[in-house]
Amino acid sequence: MEQELFEGLHKNRRWALEAVCQENLCRSWYLSYQLAGDAAGAASLLLSAWREALAALKNAKEAPGEDFQGLLSEKILAQYQQGVQPDTRFENLPPPKVGKSYQYLVGEVKRLPAALRPLYWLYAYGGLDASQLAAVTGEDSEVLAQRLSQGEEQLAQRRASWTKPQRAAYVRLSTQFRDPGGYGFQEARLPVSLLHVLWKELGLPVKPPKERPRKPWTTKRLTVLGIAVGVAALAVAAAVLAFVLLL
Repeated sequence: MEQELFEGLHKNRRWALEAVCQENLCRSWYLSYQLAGDAAGAASLLLSAWREALAALKNAKEAPGEDFQGLLSEKILAQYQQGVQPDTRFENLPPPKVGKSYQYLVGEVKRLPAALRPLYWLYAYGGLDASQLAAVTGEDSEVLAQRLSQGEEQLAQRRASWTKPQRAAYVRLSTQFRDPGGYGFQEARLPVSLLHVLWKELGLPVKPPKERPRKPWTTKRLTVLGIAVGVAALAVAAAVLAFVLLL
């Protein structure tokens, strides 16, 4: 992690928090959902991971060797390994979605064995390598690297009959999906209720804009509207009459 960003996060500076939110918030929400399988579990993973990642940086004496994306993904995986405790406040939230062009990449991961999918998500799109995954899961890093390699080979076999343009498009899309800036996940926006909790409980600068309350249609408002419409109609009629008289 860059020293300047570390110092900003260590001191809870708004600019630093905004930077990591912009790059990682949507991605972490989407990955949390893929691991948990439902909104209540995903919200729990998301909140726990961000809380623990920020706390780790605040308590650290020097910048870690990994970037914030890697640190956050490690916390998501660690919480998932411990067991997801659903947060029922968010059980009715809609699932996060990514752009239509990335749907094939999502479908690919879902074809992998169930036990490998969580690891592959964080390996391919969460910024973790085999050694980082192994450090969290306790699995031998070489064995884990072999499992991931086998998964990639399995997916590559499905693309063997593709044309060169199809392969080029795949490389472009998968590169975008892996981009550290998180641009491939921008459509996986967090619901307003979850943003409010991130603001209140973690202090992240993601407070949703206030919605202006709609005023009810009272008898008084309807009367005023009716008068205004009547006046406008009379004005139009008068203008038409004046125009006819001039002809």
